[in-house]
Amino acid sequence: MIDISTAVAKSNVVPFRSAMLLLVEHNGQPFVPMKPVVDGMGLDWKTQHRKLTEGRFKSTMVEMTIVAADGKLRDMICMPLRKLAG
Repeated sequence: MIDISTAVAKSNVVPFRSAMLLLVEHNGQPFVPMKPVVDGMGLDWKTQHRKLTEGRFKSTMVEMTIVAADGKLRDMICMPLRKLAG
């Protein structure tokens, strides 16, 4: 089940290879918003979103409200950083 966080998450941008990776904190743990990662890999977001929320990562995914680059609040599906390599 996806945990839905109602508070606006604190975020940091960190370098990752040739890109910048957004990290948000949730319960003292770093999480990664998945849409920018999926888009950066050139994959279809709709398909990947379904796999992330219904597949083997379902229990680790968290939906958080994050301030986007345009300054607006957006709900994002996030994965714990420790699970990203999986």
